[in-house]
Amino acid sequence: MRILLLTVLTLVLLISSQASAQMILLTNGFQPEPGTQLVTKADNAMDNDYFNTLLDGAGGPMTWDFSDRTYATETVSEIVNPVSTPQIGMFPDANLVMRATFANDTSWTVFSSESSHFWQLGEVSHSAGSGEEVIIYQDSTPNYVFPIAFGDQWSSHRYFEQGDDPDLYMEIYDTTFYNVDAWGTVVYGNKSLPALRIVSEQRITYVQVENGTPTPMYTSENTTVSFVTAGFKTAVSAYKASSLFIVQFGGGASSEFLDQLTDVDPSDGYPLPKWYAIEQNYPNPFNPQTEIRFSVPSRSDVRLTVYNVAGQLVRELMNEEVPAGTFVASWNGTNEQNQPVGSGVYFYRLEAGAFSSTKKMVLLK
Repeated sequence: MRILLLTVLTLVLLISSQASAQMILLTNGFQPEPGTQLVTKADNAMDNDYFNTLLDGAGGPMTWDFSDRTYATETVSEIVNPVSTPQIGMFPDANLVMRATFANDTSWTVFSSESSHFWQLGEVSHSAGSGEEVIIYQDSTPNYVFPIAFGDQWSSHRYFEQGDDPDLYMEIYDTTFYNVDAWGTVVYGNKSLPALRIVSEQRITYVQVENGTPTPMYTSENTTVSFVTAGFKTAVSAYKASSLFIVQFGGGASSEFLDQLTDVDPSDGYPLPKWYAIEQNYPNPFNPQTEIRFSVPSRSDVRLTVYNVAGQLVRELMNEEVPAGTFVASWNGTNEQNQPVGSGVYFYRLEAGAFSSTKKMVLLK
């Protein structure tokens, strides 16, 4: 299951597109700054019938409407500085690391993310029960090589071992076949975005090696369908996992895709947000002032701050309790002493209840 979850995490791509045209993945520009949080909300009602509808048809343009789905439990992954990752020296090509925490377990998924490829290199995990484990993918190939267009098909593979005992360990052979088989639009409420449908068929074979003798144990097969949108995001994904006569279904959607104004409060006629959200500042780049729009679904303590690339606090724009609603804060490019700051990259961070999100903006003078 861990391998499946890591596979889903790799589906983050740069897409150049137009709403009325086929989409093309020109280059990979996925280089989020450390501190960026990637939030996925689970579709816990995924089943075989609905999963199969996601695979219907081919080509385009098509429309995939997820407005009637319920997304609940959140999974949060954070982009961290590679140098802060345990055992990062074992991954000399790494330049991107995603950290995820589940209960008392933490995993760091390690990537090489360049304009020409997106490549999962391995994983480091800390478990309260089993301690530290390092998985380095051997004989591996990139998950994605750019450019990629509708109709493209390719495969990736990797091999790794599990177990510290040289006389008894497991060999894992992992091959995934990809098919970009449709293009169109994903819809959720009043939001619609151009999307590519990418179907991946993953086959993982487990071989036990005891005293040098290999014995095939079992094979798991996983199918993932992903609807990848402009903005370097997978808006919605779903999977079917089959292993040892057990079939499981699951799915999820990016909270950034879901967070939008869709409901109307009948008491006053004004739209109310359903989820916490913070939008990209506008204009960006900017000079001398920009606006930051954010939403909270219920009364919350809100803190909105600006940091420089060194992680130092530049300006606290808001720190107060606000009611449910949508708000706009302005920043005029000054620090806490009301002194102008220099041109460059800055980060703004919203903290509201248990929600937090960081985005990048550029000040040009």
